Amino acid sequence: GHRISSFILSEAKRMSTWRTVVHRQNALNFRMRGLLAATLTAFKPDGSVNLDIVPEHLTRLVKSGCTGAWVIGTTGEFSTLSVAERKQLAEAWMNAVKQHAPHFGLIIHIGAASIEDSKELARHAESIGAPAIAAIPPVFFKPENIPDLVSTMQDIAAAAPKTPFYYYHIPARTNVGLRMYDFLNAATGVIPNLVGMKYSHYDLMDFADCIRFFEPRYNMLYGHEEYMLGALTHGAEGFVGSTFNLTFMMPHYLQLVHSGSSHEKESNNNLEMPLALKMQERSHDFIGVMFRYGGIPILKAVVKAQGFDCGDLRLPGRSLGADKIQAALQDIKTLGFDISK
Repeated sequence: GHRISSFILSEAKRMSTWRTVVHRQNALNFRMRGLLAATLTAFKPDGSVNLDIVPEHLTRLVKSGCTGAWVIGTTGEFSTLSVAERKQLAEAWMNAVKQHAPHFGLIIHIGAASIEDSKELARHAESIGAPAIAAIPPVFFKPENIPDLVSTMQDIAAAAPKTPFYYYHIPARTNVGLRMYDFLNAATGVIPNLVGMKYSHYDLMDFADCIRFFEPRYNMLYGHEEYMLGALTHGAEGFVGSTFNLTFMMPHYLQLVHSGSSHEKESNNNLEMPLALKMQERSHDFIGVMFRYGGIPILKAVVKAQGFDCGDLRLPGRSLGADKIQAALQDIKTLGFDISK
């Protein structure tokens, strides 16, 4: 109740100070910290993108303690959207942030199957003043080695030279499983506006090496909620997660970061670590339900049950049927989660 709300507010306020750049981190002096929600894309009953819901989505994230958002990414079903729709959605998020939460961080994903589409989206993002952009590599004809990956991302990033650029590493989807330490080593000095990476992979050794050898030059954001505690022990300060869209999950994540962060020197001790582990296990409980029923379908079903209707998935995605939704919501309740919060 009041105690949880007070904790969320205090943690959100503390995390908001993390984004302050104290010294020169990279060429563009840009860095994100805290919890960034990988946002859902809402669709109307006729299948068109629901832009009107974006301000409400933003308000939910701010109130729950998120410091920013990663928009039009995997959770946002980016590959089902046209270039025109992605531009409209980027503009909707930019307008909402400017009007309602000017200090809220925003990273717009512009990656696409075509490099030319990525470059067009990058130019558009820069023209509307996007704080930062990100991109996956092309995934049909894909980069097969580090030099090709660097050249590909250099070409995309150069379309928006004044905008901080993040590489989006998600090999389970892209099948580009190159070592990111090698990528950063080769990209340094070649991609001037490269400021970091969203690392959505389970190789914590590679992730740790990226932090060990390239922080603070590159801002390493970790993208798997189920491994947050491991990433925290290696020095991660920023996370991108789809379950950060869920208001009832955020207190667990905020407590996890507070208790398990290697940057929280006073908290990182034997008394706090068991609490961090407990919060990580609660994340595992919910993500286990997602694995059983499907990630985005479950997220959309849960937020709809909370009164925030993001509509159905676009093909080839499939929304859950009524029976599966009820079964999933019952499983979530049985685990002790209260989705009304």
